[in-house]
Amino acid sequence: MLIEAYDGMRKVSDYKLDKMRIWVRILDVPMNWRTDAVVKALCVNLGKILQAELNEKAGNYVRARVEITVYPQQ
Repeated sequence: MLIEAYDGMRKVSDYKLDKMRIWVRILDVPMNWRTDAVVKALCVNLGKILQAELNEKAGNYVRARVEITVYPQQ
């Protein structure tokens, strides 16, 4: 199910529900590889990268907020 905030002004038919924003957790990333460039390289095939959390203080992972295409345009 895809949901988008309704602003009360646009027609419902103007909304495109073809993309979804998700958080991706990448496990076992060494501390010296926790950079924006490495996270972008790891997520390049997923979709557009919106945000990266490098988690430098604890844990062995990084997170990335990615926008993926659910229904490709034809």
